[in-house]
Amino acid sequence: YCQSAGPTSLDDSNVQSVNLTGDVGIISFTGCPGELGIQDLTNQSTTLTAGNSYSIDIQFGTCGGNFAGVGEVWIDFNGDQTFDVNESIGNWSGTPPTVISTFNFTVPLDITNNSTVMRVTQHESGTLPLNPCESFTWGSTMDFTINLTGGIDCSSYIGNNIDEPIIVASLPYSETNNNSI
Repeated sequence: YCQSAGPTSLDDSNVQSVNLTGDVGIISFTGCPGELGIQDLTNQSTTLTAGNSYSIDIQFGTCGGNFAGVGEVWIDFNGDQTFDVNESIGNWSGTPPTVISTFNFTVPLDITNNSTVMRVTQHESGTLPLNPCESFTWGSTMDFTINLTGGIDCSSYIGNNIDEPIIVASLPYSETNNNSI
């Protein structure tokens, strides 16, 4: 994941809270003081299941003055270590103090079972959509761990990496495993 993102100043805007209850585990974060760059909160995790719906509560706020800004949340559902536009699960704009923003989302059915990252960003004076890899002066960026389950399990699939090739004894060859990924 891009690691040179987030705020360069500890003043002003900061995500005040993040709460997400999954099937196993709870992400419960309370902010302030902020951190420079990306705040590594990957020690906090929850498990989400393919096809299930969830809601995340985020309080976009401040550790200093109240200035207008925007916020956005992404989950890297496809596990490619980038936060794609279609992986945004919600965004916000306003001036703190604000009420808690609740974003409802459904985990795609075609996920691969794995651990991935959820990124939450608040950018004072920013505009939507946010770039999850952007550096900026005031705000916050934080990463949490999301364990995905109930999707496609490639862990025992022969041929899922270069070290375990599929040996083809004759042609034509017919694949019998789930190769949707």
